[in-house]
Amino acid sequence: MALPGDSRWYFESGYLAFVAQRAVAVQRLLNPAGDLQFWLYTESAHRLPPPERSDLAAFIQDWFRIPEKPLLADAPPPHAIQRSSEELRLFERRSVPALIEAIVQENAADPRPTLVLFLVHGDESDEENRNIALALDAAADESVFWQFFGDPDDSVLGRRIGELRRELPHIENMDYALGWDPADIQYRLRAPYSRALTKPFKKWLKNLPDESKKVR
Repeated sequence: MALPGDSRWYFESGYLAFVAQRAVAVQRLLNPAGDLQFWLYTESAHRLPPPERSDLAAFIQDWFRIPEKPLLADAPPPHAIQRSSEELRLFERRSVPALIEAIVQENAADPRPTLVLFLVHGDESDEENRNIALALDAAADESVFWQFFGDPDDSVLGRRIGELRRELPHIENMDYALGWDPADIQYRLRAPYSRALTKPFKKWLKNLPDESKKVR
């Protein structure tokens, strides 16, 4: 699961925590015994500590939710995400290519097929979009499937993913889906939407050699 760390509102509103909970539901449908990793990306990529499966709810609240500011200004930050904010360089610019490259490098040690749910938002510069395209091109033969999602009206990547497919048709390991809106009734039906979100990955998986199909 790849989540942006440049927007304070995403943490304070509970949206990142909501998306992380949905990622857990997707993973349980796809491969309950598989690995579950969480990444935050700002200008650099940061893999978070591996969560305890028995306490995923607490992990999500600790890393993806920022509570209201305490009444005592000198009170210690109660959540891990706040204690690590300087190290993670939260609320600074983000880099999608940096995270793509980091996950490819991480996956090299265990090349089983991996699904990455990748939340993107906001407009990127022309240079950033070109760098995203170059990173995806370089990862076209990797055993990683990039399932981008978000609001296509709020993401250049969402609006231009079809164009990128036409320009680089050999990139088969990516897809773009609409975001999860907690206020929209259709997204409250977790299982149907979670299954739909994994369809492009499963389709891509069928085209891999048989010995490569064991999902990480």
